[in-house]
Amino acid sequence: MCMIQGFYTAGTALRYRQKGLNIVSNNIANVNTKGYKKNRASFEDALYSTYLKEYPDGANTHYDIGCGSYINNIERDFSQGDLVESEGNLDIALSGDGFIGVIDDQGDRLYTRGGSFSFTPASRGYKYIVNENGYFLSDYRGNKVKIRDEINEVNINDKGEIHYGDSRKSIRMNLVSFQNPNGLVTKGSGLYVETPFSGRPEKNEDVNVRQGFLELSNVDTANEMVGLIKNQRIFSMNSKVIQTIDEMQALANKLRR
Repeated sequence: MCMIQGFYTAGTALRYRQKGLNIVSNNIANVNTKGYKKNRASFEDALYSTYLKEYPDGANTHYDIGCGSYINNIERDFSQGDLVESEGNLDIALSGDGFIGVIDDQGDRLYTRGGSFSFTPASRGYKYIVNENGYFLSDYRGNKVKIRDEINEVNINDKGEIHYGDSRKSIRMNLVSFQNPNGLVTKGSGLYVETPFSGRPEKNEDVNVRQGFLELSNVDTANEMVGLIKNQRIFSMNSKVIQTIDEMQALANKLRR
């Protein structure tokens, strides 16, 4: 019974440590992705089974056998990445917690930490501001930000107000925050979608907008390599456990014959 339980215990550890390796590998692969937020997996012990050992002298001993470990939770670390100055007039980064609202071609609302934006070709006297994925920058009312076609540069203050030309009017970007940002679903390329777990987007007046800056990934390569080595060694150890139990079971079967 114990040997069979050992197979399940080591097998469970292998399965979840493989997921842990995948998470660390994905973080390392995105170390140069602008605005990428690393993932963290937390491991916990699985349930324990209690067994009774009876001895000839009448003494009894109870002992526990673990069922391996599992991933209790996967969280995205939204801590601030380093900001680097760029030469792009429409490069935008955020300092502090928060997100910028964008709109896709279907009118769905997504959220990002910023990135490289640019103007679309002018049409009917106006042009829009889009990110690298072609998603439109949103104003605080949820509409696409549009600028007159003769405007080539804009000024964005730390409140997210876009000023252009000689006009005294400004367009305020849609800056929001979420009660539980870990409840957001990632769509890749630093884009997120709200869910019932994240809560509704709320107006954020505390975050600072930095024009001409880009936020780097918050992945620490040294820490990720430590995590990679740790997961690999635990994976290797449990592989050897399975091999040892298999050899012991084969020897027991030979003795039985």
